Amino acid sequence: LKLGGSESQQLKGYTDADGQTTEGSKAITGYTFHIGESLVSWSSRRADLVAKSVFEAELQALEAGIVEALALRHIYDELFSHLYEPTEIFCDNEALVKVANSEEIRFSARTKHINIRKDFIRDYIKQKYVKVTHISTKEQRADILTKPLAIEQIKHLTSLLRLVRV
Repeated sequence: LKLGGSESQQLKGYTDADGQTTEGSKAITGYTFHIGESLVSWSSRRADLVAKSVFEAELQALEAGIVEALALRHIYDELFSHLYEPTEIFCDNEALVKVANSEEIRFSARTKHINIRKDFIRDYIKQKYVKVTHISTKEQRADILTKPLAIEQIKHLTSLLRLVRV
């Protein structure tokens, strides 16, 4: 883990999920958070609940990421200064980013089981605590915490995470 070296003190996060490829059909969810380019928080864990779709697994990961972002914002306020800008959280699921940022979320029988999670996310976006942005899967830093990857991608992501051999 390498700290420092960046003038930016922006808090940003990355959330991801592997879908349902694990034992028991519970997704592996993960997130990383950075101040500037320094990795300050990360998690990789099996979800508590079975997700009915990859979308729902990504939603669980985003929800966990928002909870962590709120805690980190409080710590940041104590150590540095108040954050006036939303914490940007990057997600590689385009549908989820669209739903999270949509002003009108339609209620339907197919989505009623995830409406509480969507409402939770939307509340924090509206209050400008977080901002959800799409990122390509190749640049998704949390990807390394949720699934097996090719060696080239592992090298690329460890570089982005600033993980170095000492």
